[in-house]
Amino acid sequence: MRFKGSVILVLIAVVIGVFYFFYFLPHQQRIEKEKELKERLFDVPVDEIDYIKIIKGKDEFELKRTGNSWVITRPKRLLADEAIISMMIDILNREKVKKVVSTDINKATEFGLEPPYIYAFFGHRGRIDEFFVGRPSPSGAGVYLYRRGLDAIFLVSEDVASALSHDLYSLRKKEPFVFDKNHLKRIVIRRKKDTLDLSKTSRGWFMRSPLEGRCSLRNVLKLIEDIAMVRADEFFDDSVPDPSDYLKSAKIELVEDSGRTVDIDVYFWGTSIDRGIVVYQHGLSYYARVGRDFWNNIHQDASSFRYRNLFDFKPEEAFKIAVKKDKESLLIERKDGKWVYKDRPLDDTMVEEFMELLNDMEAYRLIEKEKLKKGKESFSLTVWGRQGNILGVLKVYGEAPRDSFAFSEEAELKTYYAESTNLADKVIVTNLQMNDIYETIKKTITEVDR
Repeated sequence: MRFKGSVILVLIAVVIGVFYFFYFLPHQQRIEKEKELKERLFDVPVDEIDYIKIIKGKDEFELKRTGNSWVITRPKRLLADEAIISMMIDILNREKVKKVVSTDINKATEFGLEPPYIYAFFGHRGRIDEFFVGRPSPSGAGVYLYRRGLDAIFLVSEDVASALSHDLYSLRKKEPFVFDKNHLKRIVIRRKKDTLDLSKTSRGWFMRSPLEGRCSLRNVLKLIEDIAMVRADEFFDDSVPDPSDYLKSAKIELVEDSGRTVDIDVYFWGTSIDRGIVVYQHGLSYYARVGRDFWNNIHQDASSFRYRNLFDFKPEEAFKIAVKKDKESLLIERKDGKWVYKDRPLDDTMVEEFMELLNDMEAYRLIEKEKLKKGKESFSLTVWGRQGNILGVLKVYGEAPRDSFAFSEEAELKTYYAESTNLADKVIVTNLQMNDIYETIKKTITEVDR
C-alpha cells in the first residue's frame, strides 16, 4: 500500500514536471519574450544612424550620413529628405509589438518573411539592425515582422510597413534647388515686365531695380524662403528642360557671400494638375515640376518689397505714447522708469510687446503723394522721446477704395489713406491694423484694474 502511494506521488511529480517544462515554462518564456520585444523593438536616436539600406521588391536604396546631412548613394547619388528619415526612425522607436506570433523562425515563409516584402538595414555606431517585413495578417490587425537577433515573429502595426515603404521620390530631398539661403547677398529675378534686383548691405536689403530704395526685411526673407523651400511634385532626372516647350519663362540669379552664383530657369508649363511650373538649376542633373504658386511668388509687384514700416524707434527711448480713435484718447507714459496710465503702473512686458507691435507693423500699400486724400482724421498715434521730441507719428484719414474685397474672421477688410513720419511715401493701412493697435493698448491699460 505504501509502495502504491509512492508510485502515485511519482506519477504526479512526473505530470507536474511535464506540465512545467512543456507548457508552463514555454508559456512563461513567451510572456517574457513578448515583454522584452515590447520594450526594445528599436531604440536608436536618429542622430546615431549613419547608414540605411531598404529593399522592396526590385527596388534597392542605400543612404549614408555625410556630416550633418543625408545622401542617397543608390540607385543614384542625390540629396535625401531628412524629414522622411527622421519620421522613419521615430516610428520604429515608438512601435510596440502587438503580439508574439511564433518563436519558430523556421515559419518565416508562412508569414511572408522569406523572402520579405520589405527588408531594412540600419547601421549605427558600428552596430547593425535588420528588419524583415512580411505580409499583412488575415484579420487586418497589422503586419508580420522579424528582427534579426530577437528570434521571434511578431505582429506590429501597419505604420512600420508604411514607414519603410519608399520609392526614389519619397526618399529624395523635395526642394529642387541647392544654395545657402542664410548667406545670400543678391537676388536678381528677370521677368518679362521688369527685373527685380535686390542687394544686401550692412544697413539691410535695398532694391536697385525696377524701383530704388530700402526693402522690407520681412518680405525679402519670405521671398528667399519661397525659393529655398518650394517642393517638387515631380522630378525629371538626367535631362534639362527645352525652352521651346514653354510659352513663358523667368530667370533667377542668386549670389552668395562667397561669390558663388546659382542660376535657375523657371518656365510656365500649364494650368492642368499634371503641369504647373518647371524649374531647373544650372549644373544639376535633374529638373522639377512645382506648383503654380511659385510663379506668383517670384512675380510679385516690385513695390511689395519696398520698406513699409510705419514706425522705427528704439523702445528704450520712448517716454510717451498717445492713441486717438474717433473721440477717445489714451495716453501712457514713463514716470520714474515705470510705464503708467493715469499714474497707475502698467505691466512693463505688455508695454514692450505693444511697442514691438508698432515697430513690426508695415503699411498695407505705398501710394504716390498726389493720390493721398486726407479728409477727416479718424485715427492717430504719436510716440514721444524723453525731451519731448517726436519719435514717430501715424495719422489715418478717410476710407480708400479697394479693387477687391477680403474678409478676416472678424470683419470685412477695409483700407484707409494714411501718413507716417517714418516713410517718405504716403500709405494705405487697414482697419484690422488700427483695431490691432487700439485693442492691444486697451488690453495693456485694462490689466491695471485687474
